[in-house]
Amino acid sequence: MAEGKGHIGFALPDQHKPGRDSFDTKPRKVEAWISQLPMGNVGETARQVFGALHESNRLRISWDERYRLLEALRGPVGYIGQALHKRFTGLTFPLQPKTQRIANLATELYGEMALGYKIAIEDMLARSFLFRDRKALTIMLHRALRYLNRVLLTTYQVYSPQPRETWADLHRLYRYAEERRLHQSSVTDKEQEILPKTSIATAYKQALLLALATPYRLRQGEVGVIYAALEIWAHLAQLTPYTSGANPEAPLFVTHLGSNEEPSHLAFNHFQCDDGQCRLIDLERLTLTVQDERDLIAAGTTTELKHRLGGSLNVDLLRRVGMTWDVPPKRGFYRSNKSSKAEVVVGLTAVHRALGLVSALRSITLLNSGDSGPENLFSKTSQFSSRVVAAESDVKEDVWDVFKPKPAAKPGQAQQAAPKTPALLMQTWEVRDESGGGYRIARSGGDTLGVQVGDLIAVRPLTDTHDANWVIGVVRWIRHSGPEELEMGVQNIANRSRPAAARMRQEGGKLTEFQRIIGLPEVKEPPQPQSLLAPPLLFGVGSTLLVQFDHTEHRLMLTGLLESTGSFSKFSFEDLGSTGATAPAKTDTHGGQPADYSNLWNDL
Repeated sequence: MAEGKGHIGFALPDQHKPGRDSFDTKPRKVEAWISQLPMGNVGETARQVFGALHESNRLRISWDERYRLLEALRGPVGYIGQALHKRFTGLTFPLQPKTQRIANLATELYGEMALGYKIAIEDMLARSFLFRDRKALTIMLHRALRYLNRVLLTTYQVYSPQPRETWADLHRLYRYAEERRLHQSSVTDKEQEILPKTSIATAYKQALLLALATPYRLRQGEVGVIYAALEIWAHLAQLTPYTSGANPEAPLFVTHLGSNEEPSHLAFNHFQCDDGQCRLIDLERLTLTVQDERDLIAAGTTTELKHRLGGSLNVDLLRRVGMTWDVPPKRGFYRSNKSSKAEVVVGLTAVHRALGLVSALRSITLLNSGDSGPENLFSKTSQFSSRVVAAESDVKEDVWDVFKPKPAAKPGQAQQAAPKTPALLMQTWEVRDESGGGYRIARSGGDTLGVQVGDLIAVRPLTDTHDANWVIGVVRWIRHSGPEELEMGVQNIANRSRPAAARMRQEGGKLTEFQRIIGLPEVKEPPQPQSLLAPPLLFGVGSTLLVQFDHTEHRLMLTGLLESTGSFSKFSFEDLGSTGATAPAKTDTHGGQPADYSNLWNDL
């Protein structure tokens, strides 16, 4: 691919004259070819469209013929893109190799569309000086930006780096449009999700703001929601020439039109901005609008934007994104680079099992059996002896196995054992750096634990004495740092925790089945009340739970929702005192009555 050719400086592929067997780019031929595409077969349609697009981008044809070809292909490309999108969203990471290739195909498909428009733009500028079609030029600039935005969106959704020169081309397109005063002209685009018309400036701001929303910290579905919302919000961002006297504590960001980098907060700016190519991005109006939207949704109002985007646009997402577009947070802990190993488990169920509830309820090597009192129910750690788990099969029974109903035995037959819970999946990850606030960990290979942003996670450093505690955290960001390497950032939420079980009393007095929960102690710095981690959507603020741990049952009333992800809900609570009930005693695995426990524990 040729480097930096043409008026704008795009890196474009070498081209050759069409041959006898080349794809026919004449409008009538293209129309007939599209009408015969097997749209019911997405794979075959994708193969033909991608092949035609890739080939035509290497053919030497006129800019207007290429422009008409690309406009005709927009419908099939949009259809294919939607079909591919369904194949790589809603999954845990890392993706399976086949699924990753599907995501790569979507990225390349959008990239080839952007490339086609860039070629047409350069050809127009090279062949015409006095009589350029400004309307067609504006549309092509807008189209190229929009398809590069789709490249960004897709890579963010699969936590992958962008293709080379993506940001450089976004900056080049906007800079040229700004220089020619084309950036404010409205362009009709039927492929947009919400607004039928936007400008080049708005499309460029949409890319900037998506990057500033820290998409590697968002759950996969949230990235698309924010991208769609930015169709309406992007115009609220103000782009102005850089001035050295700007306040670094304000919601101001900076981008350099001559770089190949995404924007950053003014406080972290490293660009040399004395060349006139830096632009300040003022987000004050945007942050106020997001706050208003959040307040309305919190009050139960269905805003126009929420009506369009549905339940995915929620208070928690708006709070987090609003923070990233505001004043940058200051690091609260010193980060140290290191190379060590740690054991990792992912998900509330796995974390709960790793903490050793089997030992807690069955009194196996229980060292801490005292009552910590109602003021800070989980201030003490339930401590257990530990050992290195050599493999998944080395992990034995789980507490839920103890209380599962067993099939009734026929006379003269031994009691059948209940099915066992699957082995606990525990993996060793490399610790890249750590601080008091969390870890950056990585693992290579295709057998990495399935993980999403927002998942609950437990990390236990590997030491010579094997006596380290499990540190409870939340996955805050994910990214692919190599072909088969996944990196993630973990925010610590508790260095000590207590596994427990909770149920509720329904109307009529019937008790629900027990659910796994984890108790976290109060933290002084940063201030956090004692809290509970519970499965998402099961409990709500105001609910009273019957919680069992260390052989004692407590009544806890949930007083506030501190955080909610697709993996867990975190609640503050008030301890209403002990009920006087005790946890079930150890069950003889060779006898007993299955009916005694049939309504007590369920297998999660």
